[in-house]
Amino acid sequence: MSTIADQQKKLAMAKKVNDGMDKVTAGTKTAGGTSIVAGASVVAGAGTLLVASTVGLPLAGTLAVGGAIAGGAATMRSDKVGEQARKVGKTANSFFSGMVAFNNKHNITGKAFKAANQSIKKAQELNEKYKVTDNITKAVTVTAKKASDVNEKYKVTDNIGKAVASGLDQVSKLAGDEDEEENDKNKKIAAPK
Repeated sequence: MSTIADQQKKLAMAKKVNDGMDKVTAGTKTAGGTSIVAGASVVAGAGTLLVASTVGLPLAGTLAVGGAIAGGAATMRSDKVGEQARKVGKTANSFFSGMVAFNNKHNITGKAFKAANQSIKKAQELNEKYKVTDNITKAVTVTAKKASDVNEKYKVTDNIGKAVASGLDQVSKLAGDEDEEENDKNKKIAAPK
Protein backbone atom coordinates (compact mmCIF):
# COMPACT_ATOMS: atom_id res chain seq x y z
CA MET A 1 0.00 0.00 0.00
CA SER A 2 1.34 3.45 -0.90
CA THR A 3 1.99 6.01 1.75
CA ILE A 4 0.85 9.59 1.43
CA ALA A 5 4.50 10.61 0.84
CA ASP A 6 4.75 8.14 -2.09
CA GLN A 7 1.53 9.47 -3.58
CA GLN A 8 2.80 13.05 -3.24
CA LYS A 9 6.05 12.09 -5.05
CA LYS A 10 4.06 10.50 -7.88
CA LEU A 11 1.82 13.56 -8.10
CA ALA A 12 4.88 15.87 -8.21
CA MET A 13 6.43 13.69 -10.95
CA ALA A 14 3.20 13.78 -12.98
CA LYS A 15 3.13 17.57 -12.66
CA LYS A 16 6.74 17.79 -13.91
CA VAL A 17 5.88 15.57 -16.89
CA ASN A 18 2.81 17.70 -17.65
CA ASP A 19 4.87 20.91 -17.38
CA GLY A 20 7.49 19.38 -19.67
CA MET A 21 4.88 18.47 -22.25
CA ASP A 22 3.50 22.01 -22.07
CA LYS A 23 7.01 23.38 -22.70
CA VAL A 24 7.51 21.04 -25.67
CA THR A 25 4.13 22.06 -27.11
CA ALA A 26 4.93 25.75 -26.65
CA GLY A 27 8.42 25.23 -28.08
CA THR A 28 7.03 23.44 -31.10
CA LYS A 29 4.69 26.38 -31.71
CA THR A 30 7.66 28.76 -31.35
CA ALA A 31 9.57 26.66 -33.86
CA GLY A 32 6.78 26.89 -36.39
CA GLY A 33 5.45 23.33 -36.12
CA THR A 34 6.56 19.74 -35.88
CA SER A 35 7.76 19.60 -39.49
CA ILE A 36 10.35 22.33 -38.83
CA VAL A 37 11.50 20.63 -35.60
CA ALA A 38 11.73 17.32 -37.48
CA GLY A 39 13.67 18.90 -40.37
CA ALA A 40 16.23 20.47 -38.03
CA SER A 41 16.49 17.19 -36.11
CA VAL A 42 17.22 15.21 -39.28
CA VAL A 43 19.87 17.67 -40.45
CA ALA A 44 21.54 17.84 -37.03
CA GLY A 45 21.45 14.05 -36.61
CA ALA A 46 22.82 13.37 -40.09
CA GLY A 47 25.52 16.01 -39.65
CA THR A 48 26.55 14.55 -36.31
CA LEU A 49 26.64 11.03 -37.76
CA LEU A 50 28.73 12.19 -40.71
CA VAL A 51 31.30 13.96 -38.55
CA ALA A 52 31.40 11.28 -35.84
CA SER A 53 31.85 8.43 -38.29
CA THR A 54 34.41 10.33 -40.39
CA VAL A 55 36.50 11.09 -37.33
CA GLY A 56 36.07 7.50 -36.15
CA LEU A 57 34.30 8.20 -32.89
CA PRO A 58 32.79 5.18 -31.16
CA LEU A 59 29.01 5.09 -30.78
CA ALA A 60 28.50 7.42 -33.74
CA GLY A 61 24.84 6.39 -33.99
CA THR A 62 24.22 7.33 -30.38
CA LEU A 63 25.92 10.66 -30.90
CA ALA A 64 23.74 11.21 -33.98
CA VAL A 65 20.59 10.67 -31.91
CA GLY A 66 21.88 13.23 -29.41
CA GLY A 67 22.61 15.63 -32.28
CA ALA A 68 19.10 15.15 -33.64
CA ILE A 69 17.57 15.90 -30.25
CA ALA A 70 19.75 18.98 -29.86
CA GLY A 71 18.85 20.16 -33.37
CA GLY A 72 15.15 19.85 -32.65
CA ALA A 73 15.51 21.55 -29.27
CA ALA A 74 17.47 24.40 -30.83
CA THR A 75 14.46 25.31 -33.00
CA MET A 76 12.53 26.05 -29.81
CA ARG A 77 14.93 28.72 -28.60
CA SER A 78 13.97 32.38 -28.99
CA ASP A 79 17.46 33.69 -29.78
CA LYS A 80 19.66 33.74 -32.91
CA VAL A 81 20.52 30.05 -32.48
CA GLY A 82 16.81 29.21 -32.56
CA GLU A 83 16.33 31.45 -35.57
CA GLN A 84 19.08 29.68 -37.51
CA ALA A 85 17.85 26.24 -36.44
CA ARG A 86 14.34 27.11 -37.65
CA LYS A 87 15.73 28.23 -41.02
CA VAL A 88 17.56 24.90 -41.33
CA GLY A 89 14.40 23.04 -40.32
CA LYS A 90 12.26 24.91 -42.88
CA THR A 91 14.81 24.30 -45.63
CA ALA A 92 15.10 20.60 -44.80
CA ASN A 93 11.32 20.25 -44.61
CA SER A 94 10.90 21.96 -48.01
CA PHE A 95 13.62 19.78 -49.50
CA PHE A 96 12.13 16.53 -48.21
CA SER A 97 8.61 17.58 -49.20
CA GLY A 98 9.89 18.43 -52.67
CA MET A 99 11.62 15.06 -52.94
CA VAL A 100 8.44 13.23 -51.94
CA ALA A 101 6.37 15.22 -54.44
CA PHE A 102 8.96 14.61 -57.19
CA ASN A 103 8.99 10.90 -56.41
CA ASN A 104 5.19 10.73 -56.35
CA LYS A 105 5.00 12.48 -59.71
CA HIS A 106 7.73 10.47 -61.46
CA ASN A 107 7.69 7.20 -59.44
CA ILE A 108 11.50 7.21 -59.15
CA THR A 109 11.69 4.62 -56.35
CA GLY A 110 9.28 2.28 -58.16
CA LYS A 111 11.21 2.55 -61.41
CA ALA A 112 14.56 2.07 -59.65
CA PHE A 113 13.23 -1.05 -57.91
CA LYS A 114 11.90 -2.42 -61.22
CA ALA A 115 15.22 -1.71 -63.00
CA ALA A 116 17.18 -3.42 -60.23
CA ASN A 117 14.96 -6.50 -60.37
CA GLN A 118 15.23 -6.69 -64.16
CA SER A 119 19.03 -6.35 -63.98
CA ILE A 120 19.25 -9.16 -61.44
CA LYS A 121 17.03 -11.40 -63.58
CA LYS A 122 19.12 -10.66 -66.69
CA ALA A 123 22.35 -11.40 -64.83
CA GLN A 124 20.90 -14.70 -63.62
CA GLU A 125 19.83 -15.61 -67.17
CA LEU A 126 23.30 -14.83 -68.54
CA ASN A 127 24.90 -16.84 -65.76
CA GLU A 128 22.66 -19.83 -66.50
CA LYS A 129 23.26 -19.58 -70.26
CA TYR A 130 27.03 -19.05 -70.19
CA LYS A 131 27.82 -20.66 -66.80
CA VAL A 132 29.83 -17.60 -65.78
CA THR A 133 30.23 -18.50 -62.10
CA ASP A 134 31.02 -22.14 -62.94
CA ASN A 135 33.70 -21.08 -65.44
CA ILE A 136 35.22 -18.61 -62.99
CA THR A 137 35.31 -21.30 -60.30
CA LYS A 138 36.98 -23.75 -62.71
CA ALA A 139 39.54 -21.14 -63.81
CA VAL A 140 40.41 -20.24 -60.23
CA THR A 141 40.74 -23.92 -59.28
CA VAL A 142 42.99 -24.72 -62.27
CA THR A 143 45.13 -21.63 -61.62
CA ALA A 144 45.54 -22.51 -57.96
CA LYS A 145 46.49 -26.10 -58.84
CA LYS A 146 49.06 -24.92 -61.41
CA ALA A 147 50.54 -22.47 -58.91
CA SER A 148 50.77 -25.23 -56.33
CA ASP A 149 52.47 -27.56 -58.86
CA VAL A 150 55.01 -24.87 -59.84
CA ASN A 151 55.72 -24.15 -56.19
CA GLU A 152 56.23 -27.83 -55.43
CA LYS A 153 58.49 -28.40 -58.44
CA TYR A 154 60.66 -25.28 -58.08
CA LYS A 155 60.29 -24.69 -54.30
CA VAL A 156 59.34 -21.06 -54.94
CA THR A 157 58.12 -20.27 -51.43
CA ASP A 158 61.14 -21.99 -49.84
CA ASN A 159 63.55 -20.04 -52.05
CA ILE A 160 61.76 -16.76 -51.38
CA GLY A 161 61.87 -17.48 -47.65
CA LYS A 162 65.60 -18.23 -47.79
CA ALA A 163 66.27 -15.09 -49.84
CA VAL A 164 64.31 -12.88 -47.45
CA ALA A 165 66.06 -14.41 -44.41
CA SER A 166 69.47 -13.96 -46.05
CA GLY A 167 68.67 -10.37 -46.97
CA LEU A 168 67.57 -9.61 -43.41
CA ASP A 169 70.79 -11.19 -42.08
CA GLN A 170 72.79 -8.89 -44.37
CA VAL A 171 70.82 -5.85 -43.19
CA SER A 172 71.54 -6.83 -39.59
CA LYS A 173 75.25 -7.19 -40.32
CA LEU A 174 75.39 -3.84 -42.10
CA ALA A 175 73.51 -2.24 -39.23
CA GLY A 176 76.21 -3.52 -36.85
CA ASP A 177 74.44 -6.35 -35.06
CA GLU A 178 77.24 -7.53 -32.73
CA ASP A 179 75.24 -10.57 -31.62
CA GLU A 180 75.06 -11.81 -35.20
CA GLU A 181 78.82 -11.27 -35.71
CA GLU A 182 79.55 -13.09 -32.44
CA ASN A 183 77.32 -16.01 -33.52
CA ASP A 184 79.18 -16.19 -36.86
CA LYS A 185 82.58 -16.30 -35.04
CA ASN A 186 81.34 -18.99 -32.67
CA LYS A 187 80.07 -21.06 -35.61
CA LYS A 188 83.47 -20.84 -37.31
CA ILE A 189 85.36 -21.82 -34.12
CA ALA A 190 83.00 -24.72 -33.36
CA ALA A 191 83.01 -26.02 -36.92
CA PRO A 192 85.11 -29.23 -37.31
CA LYS A 193 88.07 -29.06 -39.69
